Formats: sequence, structure tokens, C-alpha cells
Amino acid sequence: TGTNAPEITLTADPASTTVGSTITLNWKVTKNPSSCTSSDDWAAGNKASSGTEKTQALTKIQTYLFTLTCKTATGTSFSTV
Repeated sequence: TGTNAPEITLTADPASTTVGSTITLNWKVTKNPSSCTSSDDWAAGNKASSGTEKTQALTKIQTYLFTLTCKTATGTSFSTV
């Protein structure tokens, strides 16, 4: 939303896995975001504008959501995998 909102590319590798496994999250954000924050099943916290992070071991059979929200001075975007 807004003008000049960041563009977020967020991927999960693998996209599907088994209980007890981890997933590697990869992200890259363009348009010089001033802040990025993770949420949902991804531990909440501030994130850099690009990076790679392994999740904790997944403990249940379910759909997990990993969301990254980034802001510039005039816009906000989010991406969920």
C-alpha cells in the first residue's frame, strides 16, 4: 500500500516437508525499506532487507505461514509463504 512500497521476494525451501524437519526461508527486499519485521509462524522480530534463515523444527502436521512486512517512508508491503 502507499507509494514506493517495498518489493518483497520471500521463498521457503522446501515448500512441503515432514514433521521434525526445518525449512529455509530466503528473502530479498528492494526499494530501500526502512524496516522489515517477521510474523506468524516465523518468530517475530526485525529482519535485514535480505537474508536466509532456517526455521525451528516443525512440530505438527499443518500449514505454516511465514510473513515478512517491510516499510519505506511512504509505503508498506508484505509477503507470506
